[in-house]
Amino acid sequence: MSIHLPPELESRIEEEVRSGRFTSSSDLVDTAVREFLLKSAPVPGKFRELRRKIEESGIPLLTDEELELEIQSRRGSRY
Repeated sequence: MSIHLPPELESRIEEEVRSGRFTSSSDLVDTAVREFLLKSAPVPGKFRELRRKIEESGIPLLTDEELELEIQSRRGSRY
């Protein structure tokens, strides 16, 4: 894979490698991407907490089948 970065990011990466924090630019990019993916991954406990709050509020939750029917009906009504 080949990526292109703006000059200011390239400079920052070079600075970090020179500082000794990373052994190479690939090491820094690998670390940055892994951290990004970890931070952007859904938090399993957060989903359960939101579901609990919705259920406590009295708002009825749809089953998978009911949700699919609702999606189909909304798509059908738009077109």
